[in-house]
Amino acid sequence: MTLGMNTAAVEWVHAYLMGLDPQRIPLTREAFVPHRYPRTHFSPNDIFIRVDGQPVEVSELFAQHGYAFRAPSGWQGHCELGYPAHVS
Repeated sequence: MTLGMNTAAVEWVHAYLMGLDPQRIPLTREAFVPHRYPRTHFSPNDIFIRVDGQPVEVSELFAQHGYAFRAPSGWQGHCELGYPAHVS
């Protein structure tokens, strides 16, 4: 279960947990770009992550708590963090 105060921030963290690079996914990347009606008033660098009450650096999030998902066929090789996809 994940909780957060901002949907864009939660989805940013979800991408990392799935082994995906949120900067390479237009929907998550663009949520942090200034717009007329902004979705956020902060940058991804301001996202604070805690797991079981303990802070976790984004650089360690996938290694400690993630699970690589296989990207859809049209996205494979374009949005991964560089970790091998899970093969069932």
